[in-house]
Amino acid sequence: RALVLQLSGLAIFLAGLKLMGFLRVPGLDRDVRPWLSSVRRGSGVLWPFLFGAAFALGWSPCAGPVLGSVLAFASTSQSPAKAALYLATYAFGLTLPLMVVSLVAPVALRLLDRARRHLRKFEIASGTLLAAMGLLFITGNEAAIMNPATASTNQVAAAATATPPTAPA
Repeated sequence: RALVLQLSGLAIFLAGLKLMGFLRVPGLDRDVRPWLSSVRRGSGVLWPFLFGAAFALGWSPCAGPVLGSVLAFASTSQSPAKAALYLATYAFGLTLPLMVVSLVAPVALRLLDRARRHLRKFEIASGTLLAAMGLLFITGNEAAIMNPATASTNQVAAAATATPPTAPA
């Protein structure tokens, strides 16, 4: 398990470096959606479901590394319910902005045009967070994110056992 977490951490760290622009992987710089073109536009309830499924089965440079990180993070959970909660939170966080933007599309398009000039800053911030999260997994300190109270208690306990007590004079 520790090796899987460290390998996941390495992948997350490398994804962060890639997002920040320090690492170039040409094959990962493009969208790949092989089944998307085979879904015919239609009406009804089934079409959006098929379109979403075909879209989700592809690779997107903006969502792929983050989803991979969330999956690695969820895999560290001891509880399937907690892992499902992590994934649901990711899905909610991905969906909510899209839903809000769809409700206010004309205003949102103007704001997105203005935000486009700051895209590089968003990429650097996201990459930095991914790289930091990857380092936590590589070093075995992922508990600092999952349960900060437990992590600080464990660090205090480790420090207490590492330093021998001094006798009063």
